[in-house]
Amino acid sequence: MKKEQLNKTKREAYKKAFKQVVSQTPSQEKEDLLKCQTYFREARTTLHDLTVKLVEKRYPKEDLEVLRKYNNQSSGYHGRNFTDMDRCFVYKNTNSDDPEVRATFDLKLEVAEALNHDSLSAQGLNPFNSIWGNEVKSNPHYHNQEGKNSNWLRENTSDLGSGYADRESLNMNTWGIEIVNTGGCHTRAYALEQDYKWAYVVNYKRCTDDLIMSHENLYKFEKEMLTIMNAVIDNARVVDDIREVWKDVDDYISLNDINSNTGNALSLVSDDAKQKIEQLLNRNKADKDHIVVVNKSQLTS
Repeated sequence: MKKEQLNKTKREAYKKAFKQVVSQTPSQEKEDLLKCQTYFREARTTLHDLTVKLVEKRYPKEDLEVLRKYNNQSSGYHGRNFTDMDRCFVYKNTNSDDPEVRATFDLKLEVAEALNHDSLSAQGLNPFNSIWGNEVKSNPHYHNQEGKNSNWLRENTSDLGSGYADRESLNMNTWGIEIVNTGGCHTRAYALEQDYKWAYVVNYKRCTDDLIMSHENLYKFEKEMLTIMNAVIDNARVVDDIREVWKDVDDYISLNDINSNTGNALSLVSDDAKQKIEQLLNRNKADKDHIVVVNKSQLTS
């Protein structure tokens, strides 16, 4: 039987198929990210609730209502309003010499991407873009994807913004808290006398760091798998060479679809695609199996 030769089109199709498989493969790294996402959301909510109480104690609602009447709503800069919506706050532990800590509920892009990893991926966007950007620096594809990610996050979540909420509606910003406008957040330090309240601040910072790190670990894991398999595909002469490593490859990609050049090179051969990819390579991952959760619509999109 004649062996199926590989060309550029077929190699790229196999790489694309494997990339989707890897992104759908449960791993310790992905599990860690999911946990960190949950812990981060809990920590942010807890600190936000505490901050609302601190702000209301310093700025009574009735006072804010009076000052708000004299705001210049047409102003494009917070300096011309008596009240404003802020998401950046400074906290000081009065029971220790610990330095002040600034916390913001308006997330940096890398944090928002980590928090919304699956949602971005489902939109065909690259949730690893900020991490990848640290490697490629000035790559135009990075800046293009950065804009797409930022736009989607601003339109679909309350995680990314300009730092200040909409001045005309207090309901436009989930994390914004109305304050008396005294300048930037560094001018408004809130003293925390109880250690447990300070623990909320420390926990939020730690959960933010853990979220970023877990996302980076998942990126490294997926990059390693792709690097190894791409090398196999690039060095393979025939499809059988790929099958030696990716034993059930035919369940995920059809050579007939590749050869027909229909643009649907990732269609499943059958609806009963196997959910298990055995050891991807003996090297580096000798003791791990990867359970794949892939459905037909994901592979054909």
